[in-house]
Amino acid sequence: MSGDGRSHFAELKADPGAPGLESLLAEVNKLKRVRRLELPADLFADVSEKLVDAWRARASKEYPANLERMKLPRRLMLLAALCHVRQTEITDSLVDLFIQLVLKINTRAERRVDKAFARDAAAPCRIPVTSLSRGAVKAARPVLRGPGSQQRAPATRPSSGNLSVSIPS
Repeated sequence: MSGDGRSHFAELKADPGAPGLESLLAEVNKLKRVRRLELPADLFADVSEKLVDAWRARASKEYPANLERMKLPRRLMLLAALCHVRQTEITDSLVDLFIQLVLKINTRAERRVDKAFARDAAAPCRIPVTSLSRGAVKAARPVLRGPGSQQRAPATRPSSGNLSVSIPS
């Protein structure tokens, strides 16, 4: 039995839930459980894919009690087909869940950035000149003068000791 009261067989047959961390971790545990069986990758190499899919479908539809009543070779073949195919399906669903989870996280992050940007854009923009270094002010002077202008933007030092720049109009 698994943690939620379902048998491992029922859990193996179940599809992943809604995209989220819990679903992702449940699928990882399911994949670990199937991989512990150590089924060879070429187990059904000589059997048609259609036949393996039919065995998988039959195993999925059976109740555990019906499987237990089957002869051992048939039961093992059906369960091996189920586990073999489910290993691939679980891997695919893990990739899908991971992509959906990343997209969900990205969407949330974008919303937060958009809200912060909108909030900051609505607030008046004040950049204190005192935070600029003297070198930055010197580098900004040609830009403040404009192209081809001979006018200079005078730099003055207020009595507080902070450097300020006046922009010519």
